[in-house]
Amino acid sequence: PLCEESLVLCREMGNKRCLAFSLNILGSVALAKGDYAEAQALHGESLALRRELGDRRGIAISLNHLGYVALEQGDFDTARAQLEESLALCKKMDEKTIMAYVLLGLGIVDLVENKPEAHEYISHSLSLLQDMSEQVPLISSLIGAAGLALQEGNPQFAAQLLGAVESALKMLNTIMVPEMIHFHAKTQAAAREQLGESVFQSAWEEGAGWALEETVAKVLADA
Repeated sequence: PLCEESLVLCREMGNKRCLAFSLNILGSVALAKGDYAEAQALHGESLALRRELGDRRGIAISLNHLGYVALEQGDFDTARAQLEESLALCKKMDEKTIMAYVLLGLGIVDLVENKPEAHEYISHSLSLLQDMSEQVPLISSLIGAAGLALQEGNPQFAAQLLGAVESALKMLNTIMVPEMIHFHAKTQAAAREQLGESVFQSAWEEGAGWALEETVAKVLADA
């Protein structure tokens, strides 16, 4: 409701930068609720405004969000194209935080399509964030690493990483970004199914005892 009120005010003022920002937030809310058509429409309007303004950083953000929406819809070609366009902009601006999310998105696309490049993308995302000491975004990349571990035949490590993710969310007093909610749920369900409840729970609790930096080090050492 607060974002919707902001949206109305931004339109009344004709403030396109403000409007694009509010649309972006509402698009993420729609994605978290699973309303992909609404998310696509909101992020699409935000992107159009940012292109009009020549806001390269904003364009990169909107393309990243649209890429994740397309990924959730199973449109992997569109997801890859939007994420790659965002990545190119991030490289030109040397914008590493957004780049880390984009790399993660490309890694997840490759995971779904069973491409080996997934490992490189997700590891690169983690390395960038570790170098910048960006703790909250690291959590998203660790969820991606859990999916990677699962695909590579290590469901126990996936469960440990998911436990570490839960612990990190509590420690940093934050929540999971909308773009990772469904991927996290699918990864956790698959790991639980492969391991069985008791083994999954044991591995999850072990991982919950790992510090964030320790968890990242374990993933990168495995890479």
